[in-house]
Amino acid sequence: MNNKLFLSAIVPLASLLMIAAFAIPFGYLLYQVHHNTSLSGAGVIVIGLILLIVTPTAAYLYERSTEQ
Repeated sequence: MNNKLFLSAIVPLASLLMIAAFAIPFGYLLYQVHHNTSLSGAGVIVIGLILLIVTPTAAYLYERSTEQ
């Protein structure tokens, strides 16, 4: 019973920390590209498009390589 209570507290906390670990550096990167490069808004759009295309492609390739 205590294990279920422990997991019900730890899993959401771990999820929040993992999302923050990704979102904070990514937001910083987008801010720096937008404000400190000549690419400005176009650079942010390009980074977003790369993320949009690479993420599902990587997931597909990973799933295909582990499927047996």
